[in-house]
Amino acid sequence: SLGVKGGSYPLHPGMGGPFAQLERFCSATFAGPAENFAPGWFFTGEEQRNSTSTTVAVSQDGSQAKVLPWLGRYAHENTISVPGFDGGKVVMIGLDDAGWQSELYMYVGNSAADVLGGSGTLYVFKATSTGAPAGSALMSVGQGITGDFVEVANPEQSWDALNASVKALGAFPFVRLEDGDYDKRAGVPGQKPAMYFVDTGRESAPSSPNPNYDLGLCGGSCDRYGSVFRMDFDPANPTVGARLTLLAKSTGAESGWASPDNIATSRQSLMLQ
Repeated sequence: SLGVKGGSYPLHPGMGGPFAQLERFCSATFAGPAENFAPGWFFTGEEQRNSTSTTVAVSQDGSQAKVLPWLGRYAHENTISVPGFDGGKVVMIGLDDAGWQSELYMYVGNSAADVLGGSGTLYVFKATSTGAPAGSALMSVGQGITGDFVEVANPEQSWDALNASVKALGAFPFVRLEDGDYDKRAGVPGQKPAMYFVDTGRESAPSSPNPNYDLGLCGGSCDRYGSVFRMDFDPANPTVGARLTLLAKSTGAESGWASPDNIATSRQSLMLQ
């Protein structure tokens, strides 16, 4: 029979330094050999907006813990390693869970060591399609837009400064991004690296003007009840020509689902909560 033989806390305030102030961890992901992180690292992040919000990585055996501020200081819902890129590039997607000020981030390194050591580069998604909507909530089901991930010059700046920086770069605004997972299907002809992610939507008005909330276009929030997205990447260059597609948008609980928060994939299915 199976039983728990012991347990310990690989992260705790008593560790001091940057670990002493960690709080409000949200979703988490284990990345192993299939995701370019052999033998395995566990990633989680702080879901808050302040000058210290960060991502944390813990080794499979719990012997190492690292704070990764170079992945950006924003409200971390989850950080996903998406495999399948040429040259062994390691690509991490970060989902910002800040309502009305939500962006999709990417961190690219040449190896897992680059990600864990801060030798990679942080990017944010920007739509480049002619006539692309001003925000995700203005997309229609089935619509796809193309975009690039543009470099963020100072990834370790405070949340306020980072938010101002990515807005100046033209970052594509989502309503409130939540969880994501990469496409694990096998044997699909022409399959590119891809991921699925959800936006929980929002009914309340933002504190400042936002394209996803427009009284003239939709009488308020243009995505009240949440959406499901897919993003496809170029295996040769993850930062160029990414394709964002809106797969589904809820119309409320009566449609059978609303306000998605978590998502996971297997080789056969897409699981949504």
